[in-house]
Amino acid sequence: GYKKISNEELDKVNRYSKEIPFGFSDDIPDAYSLEEFVPEIGDQKNSGSCVAWAFSYYGMSIIYNRIYDVKSEAGKNANKFDPYFIYNQIVYLEEDSCKGGIYVSELINFSKRYGNKKTFLSPTELSCESDWENVSLSNVIDYTKPYKFIGYEKIIPKNSNSIDQIQYELSNYKYPVMIGIENYGQGLAEIA
Repeated sequence: GYKKISNEELDKVNRYSKEIPFGFSDDIPDAYSLEEFVPEIGDQKNSGSCVAWAFSYYGMSIIYNRIYDVKSEAGKNANKFDPYFIYNQIVYLEEDSCKGGIYVSELINFSKRYGNKKTFLSPTELSCESDWENVSLSNVIDYTKPYKFIGYEKIIPKNSNSIDQIQYELSNYKYPVMIGIENYGQGLAEIA
């Protein structure tokens, strides 16, 4: 379900902009994990919704749980974000909405405008087949707008400091780093 944007579109995405201080690698902890904030493992079933699962369900849930120090299983379950809220808004008019993938840029742009929805808030039980023609977006945006992705930056995997940038983001800002990987089969992949 991950749709890779064209090189022209990728060139428009801002590069990672945070300055890494000289000697930073000496300050990197031996280990750091956000695992205690990760919601239960979900199942995208047979749908092209992996980008929404990575960003909304896991990414937004981890960010929320870390900010509010939600570590209990009950708390993480109550505060997890719905991957199908944004996914359905992007693909619901396609012939087979479960097969369609989405671009990270589509998800971010939708989130900037409407936010992300927690799974327990109505409408519940969304899936890749949910019909948004029967649900008014205006009925949910009052409680989705506070949970927005405001943007994203690219880390160039071939740059010599890309690992430092990822480590810096994790250890200093304590945010998950979400990546897109296009699989070419036989173990070959391209990271975007």
